[in-house]
Amino acid sequence: MKSYKITIRGIVQGVGFRAFVKNIADVLDVEGYVKNEKDGTVLAIANLKDDNKDKFIKELRVGPPSSKVEKIDIDEIEFCMYESFDIRQ
Repeated sequence: MKSYKITIRGIVQGVGFRAFVKNIADVLDVEGYVKNEKDGTVLAIANLKDDNKDKFIKELRVGPPSSKVEKIDIDEIEFCMYESFDIRQ
């Protein structure tokens, strides 16, 4: 398992994107958190296994119906331990 910093750009705030990410994370057993950033992006820190990384990213690219994902940046970061996946303010 590896930790990733995932920045989602586009129309991703005010459209239920964080709740969407949490639902996907819960289904795929991903740990970490998601939050809105002041610059209009959504940031997710996620612990992903090799077998669920592509599925998670694929779902983020789709997003909820009212969103429009323009770009996703994915960077591997130092491993962080989380017990669940949370929405942060």
